[in-house]
Amino acid sequence: MHGHKDLHLLGKTHINDNDRAPTIAFKPLRQSSASLTHKLQDAGIGSEHGHFYAHRLISDLGIDPEDGVVRLSLVHYANLNDVNRILQALETALD
Repeated sequence: MHGHKDLHLLGKTHINDNDRAPTIAFKPLRQSSASLTHKLQDAGIGSEHGHFYAHRLISDLGIDPEDGVVRLSLVHYANLNDVNRILQALETALD
């Protein structure tokens, strides 16, 4: 997702020594976070949107805290097939 033309990834783009949780937050650039989240949920992908108790940070990033960002957690997706399914659903939802 890093460098995708329709998304702005928030946070680090890499992992060093297990220094981050398997949670990804991003802002869609051509639709609302709510809209993208609903499309992902309709495809069976667990996702949510909002400010996730970081209202001030989201606001300071110039993002409407009511719509917020999309958040995906890979904790419940156990293998490469699961991740590929997420990526395919995301590509479809972004079209």
